[in-house]
Amino acid sequence: MVKGNSKTSASSATRKKHSKKHAPPEESVQDNNRKGSLKGGKKIKETRVKMYIPPVKPAPVQPDPLEATGLLHTLPADLLVVLRNLSKKAQVTKVRALEELQAGWVEKCVQGRDEGLEYTLVEMLPVWVSYSRGVLKVRWLNGIFSFTICPHCF
Repeated sequence: MVKGNSKTSASSATRKKHSKKHAPPEESVQDNNRKGSLKGGKKIKETRVKMYIPPVKPAPVQPDPLEATGLLHTLPADLLVVLRNLSKKAQVTKVRALEELQAGWVEKCVQGRDEGLEYTLVEMLPVWVSYSRGVLKVRWLNGIFSFTICPHCF
């Protein structure tokens, strides 16, 4: 088809758009002070310069307090299992770990069944404090444990 043929399927608006697209650019003077000035009742959009935004760096991994303090090798294995469960994400696991810590360790210390248990629980306190920050939904059990252990171990 010839370019000037009037029998095309394109509408007059489409032909006008394509002719503007392929026409040489007109030079227009625009005030630098006026951004987005009006031209014929329409706002002129300014082109944005794309810039690279680097991704956010992940937070550094917090070391496990059991390994950082060296208590991993000094505390009993059963107590380590309970403390590891306190560091888990699931609230049910944290509740069970706090109940086990209360019933299995603190109650024995309060009743005076084992003399060395008091020293073990005192050594465990920094680890428990670091894990207790994440135990927000089980504050009640955490409070009972704190109330039970604090008067008897110090």
